[in-house]
Amino acid sequence: MDWPIAGGGVYISAGEVLASSEGTTLDPGGIANTKGAWANLVASAPFNAAGFILTVHADSLGPGIGSYLFDIGVGSGPTIIVPNMLIGGTGDFSAVAFIPIPVPAGGAIQGRAQSTNTAADGNLIVQAILVRENFTMPQPFGAMIDYGAALADSGGTQVDPGTPANTKAAWSQIVAATVRDHNALMIALGGQALGKAAADYLFDIGVGPAGAETVIIGNINAITSAADDSPNPPWRGPFYVSVPSGSRLAVRAQSSDATSSRREIDVVLYGFS
Repeated sequence: MDWPIAGGGVYISAGEVLASSEGTTLDPGGIANTKGAWANLVASAPFNAAGFILTVHADSLGPGIGSYLFDIGVGSGPTIIVPNMLIGGTGDFSAVAFIPIPVPAGGAIQGRAQSTNTAADGNLIVQAILVRENFTMPQPFGAMIDYGAALADSGGTQVDPGTPANTKAAWSQIVAATVRDHNALMIALGGQALGKAAADYLFDIGVGPAGAETVIIGNINAITSAADDSPNPPWRGPFYVSVPSGSRLAVRAQSSDATSSRREIDVVLYGFS
């Protein structure tokens, strides 16, 4: 593989649209909860990337109301490398995360989305900033697997903080058994457009059988506002933890808001291998 002479990173953006000063539009199309057409972020990656910084936000022209799942793919086909990334709620949501999945030189990078929102302007805007392989980078992973995504409503697995307020509720199973060994996890949170309240949340990720879960990542903080039920920040991680194949993963939460039909949050977990 080719390494830059300097030890630092080399970054190239993919997906910017200079004519409109924004990223690439992912249009979910007019059919709810169905993946729309693929859109090109870049026709050919300029180098072997060890990963990329993924950014997404609601279309500034649209209402930004709805739940979304989107994919990032590479090459002809394409091959999905980021599956069913969750984001959404009732406001102008945005998110950014480093995705430690390699992108080969010369391959196209594409995206597609589905949503509960079928409005003509209910699009997502995405961009990827490619990070060239270098000696300072951690070893990238070969695969990213989603757990808990609900394609039927473009959301995730509901996690209810329950009552009383500020007390951890019961665990919600995200997956009964992981499909491979994972060395890192990422969590995505989505609003369910049920109601709005200024609230604080703490989430735990646990592994193990029902009734005997062990917290492996604890007290991940997020908030919602009185104007927007989109959890902020919506993405956290990757967290470098080991999860053996066949493991049960679960999430529990607590919230300062104990009001039913307002406190619930969608959750999707992502395992890296």
